[in-house]
Amino acid sequence: MTTDAAHYDERGEVPLAGYAVLASAFAAGTGAFALLARQRGVRLPERVPPWDVVLLGTATYKASRLLARDKVTSFVRAPFTRRIGEGEANEVLDEPRGRGLRRAVGDLLSCPFCVSAWAAGTLVCSYAAAPRLTRLACGGFGALTVADWLQYAWTWTQQTEEDSASLLVGRRDQFNVEHALVLEQLRGQPGRVLGALQFEEDAGGVVRTAR
Repeated sequence: MTTDAAHYDERGEVPLAGYAVLASAFAAGTGAFALLARQRGVRLPERVPPWDVVLLGTATYKASRLLARDKVTSFVRAPFTRRIGEGEANEVLDEPRGRGLRRAVGDLLSCPFCVSAWAAGTLVCSYAAAPRLTRLACGGFGALTVADWLQYAWTWTQQTEEDSASLLVGRRDQFNVEHALVLEQLRGQPGRVLGALQFEEDAGGVVRTAR
């Protein structure tokens, strides 16, 4: 496998053997569930309603983000990854470390897209064995997803208001500066006509406008 890795990646850093172990574990777990389900007489659903597909997809998305990106679940990834930065909200960015199987597991746990395959497989097996319980669990993950998007929307609204307020303050300050410059110029040129308005300075130094 080392020779294959060298041909696949010039730096030889791709843990192909570790990937093979993970893929074998995934296949073995799926096969074991299928065998156990058959022995216990678990009947597979004749069809999966579209709403259940949406629930399963939403739960898969949220579960993969929780495991691969959430700050609180860092203890699961810590033996295989290192933190390299902060993400949005409560998420962090990790990168794999180590070599061989350790690095392969780090690659898996730091990639939401990779984790989603395992999350989907687990949820599908659970759906086949206990559809009602799985729908309830998926509904919980779905509620978390909706809550996340509402939090993002609220944060975006607040940021937009702050940006608008900053823009208005900036325009006001710019107007005040320009107005002060005009007044300074007019003090040296009484009676100057600007457009349709005539600016005149009285004896007290007050600038008045006259049509």
